[in-house]
Amino acid sequence: MTPYEDHATQFLTTLYGHFQDDQFLYLWTLPDRMTWCFSKSDLKTMMAAARALQDERDVYFGVGASKKEIPQNKRPKAKEISAIPGAWIEIDLAALGAHAKQNLPKTLEEALSIIPNDLRPTLIVLSGNGLHLYWLFKQPWYLLTPKENRRAALLLLRLQAFIKQLADVQGWHIDSTADLNRLLRVPGTLNHKRGQKKPVYIHTFNPDIRYDPEDLESLIPEIDLKHNLQSQHTFTRLPTDASADLMIANCKFLQYCSEEAPNISYGEWMAGLTNVVRGVDGLEKCHELSSLDGERYSPDETVQTRRSSQIKSSHLRLC
Repeated sequence: MTPYEDHATQFLTTLYGHFQDDQFLYLWTLPDRMTWCFSKSDLKTMMAAARALQDERDVYFGVGASKKEIPQNKRPKAKEISAIPGAWIEIDLAALGAHAKQNLPKTLEEALSIIPNDLRPTLIVLSGNGLHLYWLFKQPWYLLTPKENRRAALLLLRLQAFIKQLADVQGWHIDSTADLNRLLRVPGTLNHKRGQKKPVYIHTFNPDIRYDPEDLESLIPEIDLKHNLQSQHTFTRLPTDASADLMIANCKFLQYCSEEAPNISYGEWMAGLTNVVRGVDGLEKCHELSSLDGERYSPDETVQTRRSSQIKSSHLRLC
């Protein structure tokens, strides 16, 4: 038992209470790596399961819903996400001592200091070793077409790229969590990392702060990266390199590669990876963009392409 167990009910109701009953939600647990799927109409059972599973397991939930039931040993792909309740970001804290990286904000107050006043989050969750921010929508965003799915993915990329840039000014690192099939911890459960049992709980809930997707799209400024791009024949990692999300958020060509992933040519795919691989999270982003084309995506081929001398010696493709 934790003093925050009712937070699972409050949190899941807030995010999914207005979702259509034909949507499927899921929990995912460690160390057993099991998926626990629930229809939205069975939301109360999902809440009870989160509480029951937390004593010996780390309990996560998939932020995005799926139209199909999810098998116990599977998780949905990003392109299979059919609805999301809002946008999100995860920020690790250095003061809690659970992360290898130390170029992190030390306190909640430091982390929140970079968030602009016009981008105040609806929910702030303390995860045990960091915080999760949620910008909830006024109503569920149903991703009815592949184009709508890619639009939602791009919104997450742009939002996180903007906040990462604000963090860079302070010398802080923020991991990328901009995938539509992202797992995050359920409030009201326990964080078992390193053998500890830290509570995960809602720190702040601002029920009156809600957004339309268009609101967030208009609030995120354009980020000018071109002054940092230099044409070169060899690729050298620099201490000043930032996340590939910054490129994607501001490069029309990379956005095209994302939105038209099933239709782009092999050459266009190669050119896109040539740019993306230069980010500090380049390999992760190469896989994330490549996996948008589920028919042609091969993890092994993506790794080999990323490592190839062709990428490392290629010019950047500029918009």
